[in-house]
Amino acid sequence: MSRFARKNSNRIKPIVGSTVNWGHPITKGLKACWLYNEGAGGTVKDIVRYNNGTLGGTTPPSWVATSYSKGLSFDATTSVVTCTASDIIFQDDKPLSIFAIIYPKGNGENGGGRIIA
Repeated sequence: MSRFARKNSNRIKPIVGSTVNWGHPITKGLKACWLYNEGAGGTVKDIVRYNNGTLGGTTPPSWVATSYSKGLSFDATTSVVTCTASDIIFQDDKPLSIFAIIYPKGNGENGGGRIIA
């Protein structure tokens, strides 16, 4: 069985239960990784240090079909994923990269869309 769920040859998403290949150079300094590939439930798993996120807010995000498999849909104002990883991720005054694949459907709160608060 493939390690990736495939829609077509150029779009792949790791399957649930995937692990980090610590021998790959891209993992150097990796602090957390949420794949958002669970497809159901109220938790997203951090496959690096197990700082799992909880779906919440007034209107929690919902799982929806995407071109990759399933993903989360946020309502732009009250849907959140919370986790306690900030003490691990932001513990140093070192540069930090954050990567996300998003599909915005508008400009976000007050017209200044953001994905991290």
